[in-house]
Amino acid sequence: MRYKIVAWHEFQHYKDRCPPWIKLHHSLLTSKIWIMGNDASRTLAIASMLLAARDKANDGSFDGDPEYIKRFAYLNAKPDFKQLIEYGFIEVEQDASNMLAGCNTETEAYKATETETETETETETEREKSPLKTLTDLGVDKQIAKDWLKIRKAKRAPLTETALSDLRIEATKAGITIVEAITICAKKSWQGFNSTWNWKDIQSNGKKIPQQDNFDSKNYGEGITKL
Repeated sequence: MRYKIVAWHEFQHYKDRCPPWIKLHHSLLTSKIWIMGNDASRTLAIASMLLAARDKANDGSFDGDPEYIKRFAYLNAKPDFKQLIEYGFIEVEQDASNMLAGCNTETEAYKATETETETETETETEREKSPLKTLTDLGVDKQIAKDWLKIRKAKRAPLTETALSDLRIEATKAGITIVEAITICAKKSWQGFNSTWNWKDIQSNGKKIPQQDNFDSKNYGEGITKL
């Protein structure tokens, strides 16, 4: 699928060649996509202009291959053009399926070069998102992290950013670190942690915490003969 930047002539005036650079008009700062769009859409808008500038058509259109654009613009995820279309920055081009995307064969050469590292890059990305790596990066012992993840898996509770955030809040309330809270959860087979629960009988090293005397409940009059 190909896209075309609306009012491309207002941004660029080159007609017969692909410019080595693009011009950013100050009106872009007051456009809907810049004001109403998110950071990802703003970045994609600039990348779209760069792609259009190097396209053979020289009319503001460009190839919308998501995998190529992701690598070309160094994006963290595949591009989502919904906001750009919604706010009128680009439009879908209907009758240009046979046009080449690049000024020359550099586009295909770029794809061929990047394909060699595709598997390695995807593997690294998945490893960065691994729940186990997330916990060990926090400082949790690897075996304890594995045990706790196994407990959560048995209870069908995947480890999410929200779950970690809630656990960190409860750990702060309890006056302990998130690492200590996770360790306690693993030892007590808890899915999560709550500062109001009975957790003080186990430290992060697994030892029992001595129970303090409860002075409110102790009978200090015991053994004293009434007069």
